[in-house]
Amino acid sequence: MKTLRLFALTVILLYNLPALAQEDIDRYFEDDSFSGSSKLIKVGYDALYNEKLVSFEHRLFVHVSLEHTIGFSDVDRLHKLFPNFPVQTLPESGNLITIMTFLRLYKMGYFERLYAGVMPRITIIDGRMYGDIAFVAFGYQRPIKGRLLFDISSGIGIRFADMESLQGNPFFGDDVRSYFPMQFKLCYVF
Repeated sequence: MKTLRLFALTVILLYNLPALAQEDIDRYFEDDSFSGSSKLIKVGYDALYNEKLVSFEHRLFVHVSLEHTIGFSDVDRLHKLFPNFPVQTLPESGNLITIMTFLRLYKMGYFERLYAGVMPRITIIDGRMYGDIAFVAFGYQRPIKGRLLFDISSGIGIRFADMESLQGNPFFGDDVRSYFPMQFKLCYVF
């Protein structure tokens, strides 16, 4: 019995010795603890839809993150984008608020360079909800200096005229059109 206890104690110590010898490897990287960060805050602009964006991104797993974004624009821009195919249910003028969630899959690991994912979004104009889904979205993030990154992303999807059109078959409704987000963002890692 004494031999079994001694063997168990030896196994436990030998198993845990490497863990006790571990050091924080962040001090060996010259990235100001950049590699250990799990969150980003961003400000940006969607060039096509004239949206001013504010985003928060957080890591879920090593290669997976969620980015939550709110955007602000005006309805006049949408009327200019679709002059020959007007959206029947849009008001003539007003402000719009867009809420997006971008599920990102990183190739190299969290916030490292190339990523792809899906980006569903809801736009609210004068109390009415409009839905957009970027079925395929991709982008690239590049460190600028210190904890600053530059992020560019684009995608392709479908824009629904309003959520009421989703009650039937939204893919063949009258007010369904393509959606091409093109976003530029300045990011801070923390």
